[in-house]
Amino acid sequence: MTTFDLVEVQNFVADLDARMNHGQNGEGSVRVALDAIFRDHASLCHEFTEQVRSWRLAVFSGRTEFNHEVESVLLAEGTRLAVRSEDLRAREREVGLAEPISEVHGEFQAAVDRMNQLMDRWVRPRLSVGPGPRHWQHVTPQMIEEARRRVEALPPLPANWPFTEEQKRALGL
Repeated sequence: MTTFDLVEVQNFVADLDARMNHGQNGEGSVRVALDAIFRDHASLCHEFTEQVRSWRLAVFSGRTEFNHEVESVLLAEGTRLAVRSEDLRAREREVGLAEPISEVHGEFQAAVDRMNQLMDRWVRPRLSVGPGPRHWQHVTPQMIEEARRRVEALPPLPANWPFTEEQKRALGL
């Protein structure tokens, strides 16, 4: 996702949902079927986690504005993925697989754990108020003028400023 507007987030979530429900036909051996399902679900959890982190960074850095509806859509999708993860774990127990399914099970476990950490410790993102990463393509002339006004309002440096003239020039002072 690039803009993280509501429509783009809804499309992302619809794609995840479609992929989550795709290919669950039960054909083949139980072990092979679960192996493929775990691999696919781990990929979905990882993709979801990365997109939420990207959205939070975009809000924090001012590339996009916080939108309550976007947050609600993401929280709902995270909940659906978490419920599906628990269903998969229960299905594994039902079929009586005592040992994990190769390294795919470990990948599944790690992806679900990362996603669950994200969901359990959910923090609403907000714009950085201190010095932080800013992307100049989104800076308006009003924002530049406000920054200039704030810099001009700063008190002057003390007369016994500890830097030499050369250091001041290097710092642009």
